[in-house]
Amino acid sequence: MVRLVLLSWRAWGQGSELFIGGDAGRVELGTVEATSTLATSITIAGSVDKLTADDIMANSTISTGDLDSVKIDGDLAGVILGQGNYIDSVSIKGDLDYDGVISSEGGLYTIKIKGDVYGGIRAAEDIDSFQSGSLYTAVIAAGGNFHQAKIKGDVTYSTIASGLDTGTDAHISLNDISGHGDLDKVTISGDFIQSNIVAGVAAGVDGMFGTGDDLIESRVVEDQDAPQVVNVTFPDLYTINVEFREVNQTDASSIGQVIIKGEAEGSGNTGQSFAIICRR
Repeated sequence: MVRLVLLSWRAWGQGSELFIGGDAGRVELGTVEATSTLATSITIAGSVDKLTADDIMANSTISTGDLDSVKIDGDLAGVILGQGNYIDSVSIKGDLDYDGVISSEGGLYTIKIKGDVYGGIRAAEDIDSFQSGSLYTAVIAAGGNFHQAKIKGDVTYSTIASGLDTGTDAHISLNDISGHGDLDKVTISGDFIQSNIVAGVAAGVDGMFGTGDDLIESRVVEDQDAPQVVNVTFPDLYTINVEFREVNQTDASSIGQVIIKGEAEGSGNTGQSFAIICRR
C-alpha cells in the first residue's frame, strides 16, 4: 500500500494528469488550471487526510477515496469526486461556480461556502450541514437525510433536496433516483425565487417539481397525498415560517421546518412549476 505523506505543488498546468494508487496524508495543489481541450485529472485511489488548493478551474477533476478535509482559498469551478464512504469537511472561501461540482458516493457531513453557489453538491447518502451565501441555479441534494441548510442570501432557480440522488453530475435529470430522506431544517435569510425544496421526490419528464409526473420511486406524485402544512407563522415582518405535519409511515419523507426571511416568489408562467413538496 502506497501512502504519500505530502504532495505539494504550486500550480497544475492545463492538461496535467496524476494518478496515485494508495493513500495520501496532505495534498497541496495550488492553482489547478485546465481548458475545454486540455482537461486536468488528479486521481488518488486511496484516502486523503487533507486537500488544499488556491483555485480549481473548470475542466479539472480531482477524485479520491475517503476524504477528511477540503479547503479551497478561492473558487471551485472544477469537480471534486469522493469515491469512498464520505467527505467529512468542505470549506470554500470563494464561490462554487457554474461548472463546479462536489459529489460524494457516501455521506457529506459539513459544507461551508463563504461565497455564492452556482453549481451542484450531491451526496449519495446523508448531508449533515450546509451553509453558503446565495444560491443561483444551484442543486444541493442528499440521497438520504439532510439535516440542516442555512443560506445567508437569496435562493434563485435552485433546488434543495433530501431523498434524491442526482448522480455525480449534481443536476436535475430523468436519471435521478428518489428514496427516503428527511429534510430537517432550511433557513433562507433572503428571498426564495422560483426554486424548490423537496424530500423523497424526483422531477419527471418535464424536469419540474410539483407537477403530475413527479416520481416517488415508480409511483407518480399525482396519485399521492399532498404534504400537510400544520402551521404558518410570521415572527416578524420579514420572516415566513412554514411547519409540516410529521409523518408516521416508515417509507415516507418529511420536511421539518422552512424559514424564509425574505419574499417567496413563484412564476406566473403556466409552463413553469416550483414547489415545496415531500414524499407521502
